[in-house]
Amino acid sequence: MRHFWTIEVRLVVDTNVRVAAELAFPKGRSPAAQLLHIAGRQQRVTIVLLRSTELQNELRDLLRRLGTPVGEIAVIVYEASFFSKFVDVTEEDIDALRAQAPPVAHDDLHVTACAIKGKATHLVTYDDRNLLTTETKRFLRRFGIKVVKPEKMLAELRRLGDP
Repeated sequence: MRHFWTIEVRLVVDTNVRVAAELAFPKGRSPAAQLLHIAGRQQRVTIVLLRSTELQNELRDLLRRLGTPVGEIAVIVYEASFFSKFVDVTEEDIDALRAQAPPVAHDDLHVTACAIKGKATHLVTYDDRNLLTTETKRFLRRFGIKVVKPEKMLAELRRLGDP
């Protein structure tokens, strides 16, 4: 049956989720990996992944620190950039956000700035310390952004009709 409607979900996927997806064993079984797999398909729910230069650099640096071979890092970063939309986050954006965001979120202002500037609907993370806090969730909700773990995002996508 052909559907005449789609829902657009715009996601900022935090670096810790991307790394969890890459390092999951067996490959593709973790909620993080399943989420990225679903994002690559087009169904009734259109998923737009958002990225910034800072998120790409953070991914590259973290994979390097974890001992991932250079060639594999290049492939992962290329795929992350190929399947996502670039959001230009400037230092001015981060400085403006610093004045508004709760102090607990200051370590990840580049992530929240990407979500706000990219008009994300969701920020997907495992970061309990900075991003999944009540203060940060409340702050980002003002911009229409939900902060969730990959498991919750998968459940929401299934509810919206994307298996």
